[in-house]
Amino acid sequence: MTGSPVGFVGLGVMGQPMALNLARADVPLVVWNRTPGRLEPLLAAGAEAAESVDDVLARTSTVLFMMANGHVLDEVLGRGTAEFGSRVASHLVVHMGTTSAEYSRALAADVRAAGGRYVEAPVSGSRGPAEAAQLVGMLAGAPEDVEVVRPLVAATCRETFDCGEVPAALMTKLSVNLFLITTVVGLAESAHFAERHGVDMATFRAVIDAGQMSSTISRAKLQMLVSGEYPVAAAREPPTFCAEWWLAHPECLFSPAQPTTRRGRRRALVSLRTVLLALDTATPAVTVALADGERVLAERTTVDARRHGELLAPAIAEVLAQAGVDRTALTAVGVGTGPGPFTGLRVGLVTARTLGAVLSIPVLGVCTLDTLALAAGLDEEFRVVTDARRKEVHWAAYRPRPAGPERVDGPYVAAPADAAWDGPTVGAGAELYADAFPDHRAPLHPSAADLARWVARGLPTSEPDPLYLRRPDAAEPGARKSVLTNPPA
Repeated sequence: MTGSPVGFVGLGVMGQPMALNLARADVPLVVWNRTPGRLEPLLAAGAEAAESVDDVLARTSTVLFMMANGHVLDEVLGRGTAEFGSRVASHLVVHMGTTSAEYSRALAADVRAAGGRYVEAPVSGSRGPAEAAQLVGMLAGAPEDVEVVRPLVAATCRETFDCGEVPAALMTKLSVNLFLITTVVGLAESAHFAERHGVDMATFRAVIDAGQMSSTISRAKLQMLVSGEYPVAAAREPPTFCAEWWLAHPECLFSPAQPTTRRGRRRALVSLRTVLLALDTATPAVTVALADGERVLAERTTVDARRHGELLAPAIAEVLAQAGVDRTALTAVGVGTGPGPFTGLRVGLVTARTLGAVLSIPVLGVCTLDTLALAAGLDEEFRVVTDARRKEVHWAAYRPRPAGPERVDGPYVAAPADAAWDGPTVGAGAELYADAFPDHRAPLHPSAADLARWVARGLPTSEPDPLYLRRPDAAEPGARKSVLTNPPA
């Protein structure tokens, strides 16, 4: 296969073997990856390296993108910035990763509005089938564009299928993944049952391998269950703990991202209904919410700067009771990491870490200013400003992105005059120091429901460590003063 050069961006666990299949099929490739070391096998196979995404787009008109998630793809394309239009205009953008159907539909509209063309081409399979060119490809888009993409996808697939208009290919992929998930969960539950009742696991595996339920999937996953080793099978990101993410990334039902014990892994496997407890105590607001993805089941917020420790535990109990959920059903905890004053912030973080340790579930940190930025819903650059006490503010700058706001500067602690800004600003600090922030807007305080939305959308999270931006008020005591009339020499 020869012809005009084709761009390939994203050489991760799946992208690299897929691009190699194209190179071996004599497709002239121009490749780029954020980690340059992944280029070496492609260069050895005859592909040409690009210096940047813009270089790929300058040298090709059809570009295949195999990115870990929509957030990364948006960043690479410059979506939401002035560069996006110039990058995609007159190009055929091929989205091969697995994202939500809604994301793909919106991206297709944006690409076409900028004068580009768009095809979604997700694949079914993991690293092994990718290396053997045995993936199954699904295509959706305008028929004339699909015809251009089909032979490229066929180079890495044993079969391809036309699914119709965008986002039909991704909906097909997610439907297939649902079948895969239920199959693997059933297998994991069977293995768990066998192990707890003293069944020899090697015999258990041999019986399944010999029976009519044996398949490529069962053999591969049983090997993992019996050995306790869970190698990376496909590109993945930290789980967002929404059912849609698991549908998009079924390979992570078995992955090192899960809890380290075998029991913990299997517990994660059967938790397809995701229940996130979100809480934040970094500001005067003590806020708690229970959410299933972006659907809030219950929420409670009380603004009281002096009673964080007194209010938090009852608020957690109340939202669990209101939703009719036992704490053992929680699959993750999300917690605001500040910045904020020491005592209040510490209450929430210690509580979140304790729940995670007791329940053996992940604890995800989210910058409190990010939560306020998401709630703001602004379509222009803006800042979030909260009260840091001592006549100072915590602040960070943001710009809008399709998936959610992106923090471009901060967080910092500063005097209001030093952080002054005339543009739109949200948060209680902006209202408190209105002279420095004249265009202050709602919301004033963070909401745990917005923290849950942040996690569900797969936006950046961190370890649950506090963002302390200045030293505490407490100081080491000096030498004791003598009270003796005549102190000894």
